[in-house]
Amino acid sequence: MLGIFRAKPLLDETSAAWLIEAFGWALRSLEPRIFFEHTELVTPSNAHFPDRIEDAQSMPAVLFARVRNLAGMAQWDCELVMQDPDPELQVARTLFIRNAEQPPAGTFSFGRDEQKARITYNPNLLRDPERFIATMAHELAHYLSMAIAEPPPGGEEYHEHATDVLAVYMGFGLFQLNSTFSFRQFTDTATGTQGWSTQGLGYLSRAESAFALALFCHLKKIPVERASRYLREPQLGLFRKAMKNMGQHAAALQPLLEMERRLDEGSGTRQQAASG
Repeated sequence: MLGIFRAKPLLDETSAAWLIEAFGWALRSLEPRIFFEHTELVTPSNAHFPDRIEDAQSMPAVLFARVRNLAGMAQWDCELVMQDPDPELQVARTLFIRNAEQPPAGTFSFGRDEQKARITYNPNLLRDPERFIATMAHELAHYLSMAIAEPPPGGEEYHEHATDVLAVYMGFGLFQLNSTFSFRQFTDTATGTQGWSTQGLGYLSRAESAFALALFCHLKKIPVERASRYLREPQLGLFRKAMKNMGQHAAALQPLLEMERRLDEGSGTRQQAASG
């Protein structure tokens, strides 16, 4: 058989191998039982975000608390701080500042002299709660990475990419993927201008984020349609393609799946000992 109907790979072999290795790094370094038995695929729905937010001022704290809880980090000491507003780029009716440095969506810091972690957020994120949640998951993943002694695959130069993988590992892959690149229509009532703005979050590309989410779903045995319903195009198409590619990486994924099998065997042994 020539395999002419075999799904074309979403990523090159090197990128796919790195993402699989990064998931293995996370599983080895953290508690695999928590991942396989307790970590959920967090969805942008009332099932995971049931809070009723009465005003915009309370939104950051409420959403951040919910993200921490879903990540299993409610007891990790940290504070949330709003960054200064972005500078106004339109200085006159027809005059705009170009090539201005854009402030980060969020930051994480934990210095030697600090008593708690400090996470900041760009106030513009509050216009899009899903992007705010993705940013908070990424910054909390920075915090989680502090508990990992082993450098990420490829060394520290891949730290931010590995942090994105950790955010997916924590269950926030839908938010990470939907936020990799977004289009937003805008209208300037003062000038009568209409158009589209583009924004992206994260260090992984859209295809890499889709592959990372597919890895999560494959390892957790989550059906494609359960995740697909929360994705937008073109991310949806990339995710479906990534799920079809999982079979092409069976050999590389086997050691990760073996971790779950050993957990199951360990549970069975303990149950037999207790009954005996």
